[in-house]
Amino acid sequence: NISSILASGTSQETNPIVAASQLIGKSVKYTSEDGIVEALIESILTNKSGIQYILNNGTRLSKNEFELLG
Repeated sequence: NISSILASGTSQETNPIVAASQLIGKSVKYTSEDGIVEALIESILTNKSGIQYILNNGTRLSKNEFELLG
């Protein structure tokens, strides 16, 4: 539950899950085989390799694979 993480007093700089969750709803662009694609971050997923950002088109990207718009 993200509210329990936020309530713990941990700052966003030291908690990557909080920082990642604050990007939900933001527009991003990334490059695929079809060229530059724009999408919205719909959710995040944590796993052994780190945080993945799930886009509204079903694509999963890591933080270094997209650029925030606006």
